[in-house]
Amino acid sequence: MVRNLILTLLVLSVSACGGKKENRQLKEAAKVHEEMMERYDSVYHALIDKRKEINERMDQLQGEKKSANESMLRSIKKSLDLLQSWEESVIGVPGFEFEYHHHHHHDEDGHDHHHHHHGRENDKLLRGMSDREVLAMQKALRTRLNEVSQEINILLETIKQYEGRED
Repeated sequence: MVRNLILTLLVLSVSACGGKKENRQLKEAAKVHEEMMERYDSVYHALIDKRKEINERMDQLQGEKKSANESMLRSIKKSLDLLQSWEESVIGVPGFEFEYHHHHHHDEDGHDHHHHHHGRENDKLLRGMSDREVLAMQKALRTRLNEVSQEINILLETIKQYEGRED
């Protein structure tokens, strides 16, 4: 109880002084976080753009080509789900407010579903974490995102190769 109160006061005092005394590790954690979210955005948009492109040509396709494209769309959906579940595990960095973009998640019928960036409830995990732990958490999230985006890049590359053969 007293420990939590002290931590809360410490967090408040850090945020109160305009963040001028941020710890080096928190600054690094914030940098990792920001770069990671930019990477997330770019991978997310690459998938959305590719899905839109495939959806636009679906009407003209039949037979084998149509089922190949349907399979690509299923893979893109799985990738988006994977990306979304990663994104839901993201936590912020105390004392740093980030500009979060809100994505719209479209289903196959093109309906819009609001896709929320990581919930503030995740940030409750930060309470009681040392600066070193916050940094380690951001690095672990980045590592996982790198793995996920590598898989997605392989998928996008495979689709591109297939499309190249089709032209």
